[in-house]
Amino acid sequence: MTNIPTFLGCAPADASQIIPYTEKFDILYDDGGEMKLITKETYSTEADEDMPEFKYKYVLNCMDLQVFGSEEKSIVIQCLMCPLPEYVNKETLKEITNEVDYYFSDATSSGVLPNMGDEYINYDPEQIPEDENGNRWYDYYYYLTNNKDFVQVLNVAATMIDSMNDLRGWRMDRVWNQIGSTGWDLLRYLLIGENWTKKSINRLMESEANK
Repeated sequence: MTNIPTFLGCAPADASQIIPYTEKFDILYDDGGEMKLITKETYSTEADEDMPEFKYKYVLNCMDLQVFGSEEKSIVIQCLMCPLPEYVNKETLKEITNEVDYYFSDATSSGVLPNMGDEYINYDPEQIPEDENGNRWYDYYYYLTNNKDFVQVLNVAATMIDSMNDLRGWRMDRVWNQIGSTGWDLLRYLLIGENWTKKSINRLMESEANK
């Protein structure tokens, strides 16, 4: 039986269902130990009492952690929800980018996109390919797709992204820092400009006061 990696807890029933990641994602950037991919499909959600309707894509922010000074020999894949720029609060949009044409790439690096979860692919440095002269002049994957395990996880991500989207509400509920911020706080900042740090701190203080 073939071992199939999961993507954020989701995996196809068998290997025959796995599709190439290029069927579901376009590449925004691929160089120097980093790779950014964005879904070809645009998703949408209806308005509720807290937020307006909006459309969004998923961005995979991938990087070899060695590039950023970590001692970990791992490639991380962050799955980020990214509202289309026309749905983002005007003042928030100005803080994210000066050029709307670069919005998705800039938003990926902004730190304000709700994170659906991370996947880590560990590797042995001896697996890093040598150049045409037989030299290994860097201690990370310059092109992440040279790592076969990484590509396999991308393929599973492409296969399961729609199923993962069905669970987005549960993933948005996750607390990701010490002041209790969730993906909803970031989403409200993106869509209506609400101060997510203030919102999180006030909620935390109210919770402490009610104990």
